[in-house]
Amino acid sequence: EALQNSQERLSTAELNFKVGTGTKFDVLRAETDVANARQNLLVSENRVNLTNAVLANVLNIDQNTAIKLDVEVEPSKDGLNFDKLLASAYKLRPEILQADANIAAAERGIRFAERSALPSLGISAGYQYTPDASGFTPKTQSWSVSGSITLPLFDQGLAKARVSQAKSDINSAKLAKQMTMDGIALEIRQNYLAILEAKDR
Repeated sequence: EALQNSQERLSTAELNFKVGTGTKFDVLRAETDVANARQNLLVSENRVNLTNAVLANVLNIDQNTAIKLDVEVEPSKDGLNFDKLLASAYKLRPEILQADANIAAAERGIRFAERSALPSLGISAGYQYTPDASGFTPKTQSWSVSGSITLPLFDQGLAKARVSQAKSDINSAKLAKQMTMDGIALEIRQNYLAILEAKDR
C-alpha cells in the first residue's frame, strides 16, 4: 500500500511538473519515496519468506513449502486492549508453556528427593550349573535367592540436602517463569505502542 501511494504521488508530481505547477524537486522527492517503498517491500517479502521457512522447519516439513494461514481476526470494536493481548500471550506463548513444564518437573523432583529417605528393598536370585566335564564328577545345580532391606538411619544429611536442592530448583523455575513473563509483557507493550503509533501516523 505504501508503494502504491508513493507511485500515485509520483504520477501527480510528474503531471504538475509537466503543466508547470510543480518543480523538478517534487518529482525527485516522489521518485525517492517510490524507491524507498520498493526497498521496504523487498525487505518485507524476504522477511515473510524467511519466517515461512522457520515455521516449516518447526512443523518438520519441507522449508520450500508455502504456508498459508487461514486465520480470521475479528476487529475489536473498542480498539486494542493491552490487558487482553497480554493475557492471550501468557496463554499461548510457548515460552510460558515451557516454563510451566519446568516448574512441574521441579515439583516432581521433590518427591524423588523425599523417597531417598525411605527404606529400600532389594531382591536377587541366582542359578549355577556345573557340568560333568571329565566324566567322573557329578553334575550339580544350585539356586540362590536373597533379599535385603536398607534403612537410611544416618546418611549424613544427604536426603535433606536433596530435598532442599529440589525446593531451590522449584524457586529457580518460578523465577525463570516470572522473568519470561516480564520479557513477554515488555515485548507486547512495545508492539502495542507501535500499533497505536502506526494508526496515529
